[in-house]
Amino acid sequence: MNTKIIPFEIQERFFNLFEGTLSRHDFEQWLYTDVLLESLVKHVYLDLIALDFKSRNFNEEVLELITGYLDYPECDRRKLTKILQSLIALDDTYPESLKIIYDVSFGRYEFLSALDTVYGLAIEDGLYYQRAEWKTKSGPERVQRVSVFQDGIRREAEAILAKLERDEITLPGHLSKPGSHLLILPG
Repeated sequence: MNTKIIPFEIQERFFNLFEGTLSRHDFEQWLYTDVLLESLVKHVYLDLIALDFKSRNFNEEVLELITGYLDYPECDRRKLTKILQSLIALDDTYPESLKIIYDVSFGRYEFLSALDTVYGLAIEDGLYYQRAEWKTKSGPERVQRVSVFQDGIRREAEAILAKLERDEITLPGHLSKPGSHLLILPG
């Protein structure tokens, strides 16, 4: 396995492809126009452009070629940072961000325990919404529904973000690996 990590702005394209937030067509267009990837790992680049972009196994084939060049823990750290910033800002996506924390971390990460078991569980258990109803609500409506938790959510998110920024939290990187429960940002 290769240990040469490519710059994150390139990695992000691959993660977006795997998560479905970047279409194959857009990925293909990027691949043919971005010269940086070719200059960094020419043999992988040539293998990538030789792939059948319409193949049912396209993502798996891309993953097989590129996985040794991806920094999964860094991807998880960046995504978690965005989610925590959403919770701190209490923006329109913060209720969905809280739900993501609950969905991907319940019982797995001690440092997220207050966010996932106190606030996330209250939302997940339907105290403030019914699952089907939640999906029909707009961002502002979701914010209104969970506003009772705002101070606690912000406080917990600030504390976790500070630890993350001081490198007191190590993420294993498995949340961003294709086939796992992906940490997909709201929005």
